[in-house]
Amino acid sequence: MIRGLLIVLSSVLLFVSLLIAGISWDLSSSLQYKSIEGNAVSFIGQISGQQINITQQIESGMNMLKFYCATNQEYRATLQNYTFRLSCQSVNSGESASQLASEVITNFVSDAYNASYSCTYWDCFGKYPAPTFLISRQAEFYWRSIFYYSLIAVLGLSAALFFLVEKKRNFPFVIGWNVVLASLPILGISKLLPILNNKLISDAASLFFSQSTATFIRMILVSAALLVTGLIMKLFEVEFKIYNLFSKDRSSVQKAAPAKTPPKKTKK
Repeated sequence: MIRGLLIVLSSVLLFVSLLIAGISWDLSSSLQYKSIEGNAVSFIGQISGQQINITQQIESGMNMLKFYCATNQEYRATLQNYTFRLSCQSVNSGESASQLASEVITNFVSDAYNASYSCTYWDCFGKYPAPTFLISRQAEFYWRSIFYYSLIAVLGLSAALFFLVEKKRNFPFVIGWNVVLASLPILGISKLLPILNNKLISDAASLFFSQSTATFIRMILVSAALLVTGLIMKLFEVEFKIYNLFSKDRSSVQKAAPAKTPPKKTKK
């Protein structure tokens, strides 16, 4: 009974650890710059259009920009606690206000991502305006560290289950099905994002969960490898039993067969 309770407790903790590992893996993958760049530009473009309207700001100040860029290489401005920069080469080349606004947002995303924030992840909520630190390299490293910690917990709980499970051949199945169950909520995230009616919320969620489908596939591949390993162990066990069965049959037949006596010599 104690063994059964420990197996149930370890399995529940293993599922929770796998779920945290999957979500943090998804977040860290989604927050890599190559993944976040396009989504962040689209999302921040919508926010800036609603709150600041960068394109309109550039249009109204185009003459000032051209005058400033005649003797400078870069223009910087602070609007509502956000710092934006623009290359004067783009201004002097005659690009439109919308093209310049797109460059401003792209530069903003790059600066926010590579900035150094003097705070821990959760403390940054009170020190920096969102979404700057949320889409930073520092945030990516934070979620990656959570993934590593949860992976250590997964390995420790898996080792505990290995010793608790009486039939060791069932161990890969226990771990494999836990991985499958933990991957389902991540699949749910990837299916939920496209059907959101609010594009702003959908783009915001895509910033952090753009790799949900890829993470789900990776977890399914891990679970498939574990389940195949369990099946192979089962097959070897069946083959070994069949071999022992035939070995016993041969030995019993040999014991049951009458011993051959040598022919008696006749006297001449």
